[in-house]
Amino acid sequence: MNNPRTESFDHPFRSWFIRQSMKNSKRTIRVMVLLSLVLITGLSGNLLLVFKWVGEWVLPDETAAWVFPSSYDRFAENLPHFVFDEDVMKMLPQTTEARVTWEKVRDEFGSTDMGFIAFGLPGKSIFDEKLLASLWDASRALEELPEVDEIMSISTADRMDSDDGFLEITSLQPSRNLTAEEIQDIEQYLDKLSSMKKRMVGRHGDYVNIIIKPKTDIENNILRDNMVEIAERYLGDYEIHYGGTPYLFGTLPTLILEDVLILMILGIGVLITVLAVNFRSANAVKLVWGVIVISLVSMMGFMGWIVTLTGSEKFHFTMVNSSMPIILMTIAAADGVHILTKFLRELRKQKDVEKAVFTTMDNLLLPVFLTSLTTIVAFLSLIFAPIEQFIGYGITISLGITWAWLLSSLFLPAMIIRHEWDLQSKAITHLSPIERIVNVYGRLVIRYQKVILA
Repeated sequence: MNNPRTESFDHPFRSWFIRQSMKNSKRTIRVMVLLSLVLITGLSGNLLLVFKWVGEWVLPDETAAWVFPSSYDRFAENLPHFVFDEDVMKMLPQTTEARVTWEKVRDEFGSTDMGFIAFGLPGKSIFDEKLLASLWDASRALEELPEVDEIMSISTADRMDSDDGFLEITSLQPSRNLTAEEIQDIEQYLDKLSSMKKRMVGRHGDYVNIIIKPKTDIENNILRDNMVEIAERYLGDYEIHYGGTPYLFGTLPTLILEDVLILMILGIGVLITVLAVNFRSANAVKLVWGVIVISLVSMMGFMGWIVTLTGSEKFHFTMVNSSMPIILMTIAAADGVHILTKFLRELRKQKDVEKAVFTTMDNLLLPVFLTSLTTIVAFLSLIFAPIEQFIGYGITISLGITWAWLLSSLFLPAMIIRHEWDLQSKAITHLSPIERIVNVYGRLVIRYQKVILA
């Protein structure tokens, strides 16, 4: 009868991986951890900024200002760092006719997308001294923003009146603090110009509108944050509503990233539960999660390094990339679960850790490699996509899958070898509930194969 060890070592590819993880397990662990740390240093700048955020939250203001001077931020920005990009326009192909035409219109006429801040109190007229004073303050503050090209509101609009045959142009709201007569005069003037009133005053006269024309090539998320900050500062006594393309484009990426974060937390909870039920071993669960976390953080660090070395915006983390962590977490978990499940089954039969690891890797190394390879090729096909962000997406997640495969094929079996396993634990001596269900399912498929195929 053929020796399985001899058969395996007839294949140089498998034999090298098995030899590194079994005979050189300590060295393999050190090398994989070191290489992962090199990739993770691509997040150095982000880690420093997170440290600053925690410090400012914990320390008194004076101490935090001393510990984290302005030079701290500059130092962090000069280190490799991961870039969040909330520009929704990066989701559109740059070469399509509609995008090119739109860019030409913006270059010629400025931004065509307006932002809006409407505020007031239901049922109460906006022609009120306090409200118009607040409108004056908010309009002037918005005009000071570097992202804003023009503000259109009652406080910034002009009026045209006839004076003895001459056309007189003055400010519609001449000052911050108005008399009752001046307020009545503004109301009467707007009643004469219904088109102007529709743009600036609500249908029932209880809300007033501020129209914001942004400059071209700005960060919508920054404008959105400034809009909200100014509105809350000056208009806190009123009901506030926001709208317009800049506000939407500045808000949408954050909402999507928050939803993805919630989804990831739920996914992590479900995955941990399934792993715990299946393995019934804290050490086995930790080993799988080690592969997941290291591959995920290494992928993010790779993005940081590429952005730092090349300056390419293709590798910015945008809305397009929001699914990457979930996809990689699933693939890395699948690799680890396949190997750990097979190992525990072999350990249950052979009662020897080294033999169980050898059999596991001998049987699964090639299938896991082929699965990872086909997935990598599929994602690399995104480099032909017309949207630039998909190019970075495909390359980055392919690196993450490659790293998850290397960790599963080298780091994970080496960690299994180094770990002390209790051969009398229920995780090894008894089938898990999920294994029992799968066994029943397998027997039913074999028994009723003709019925299933029919």
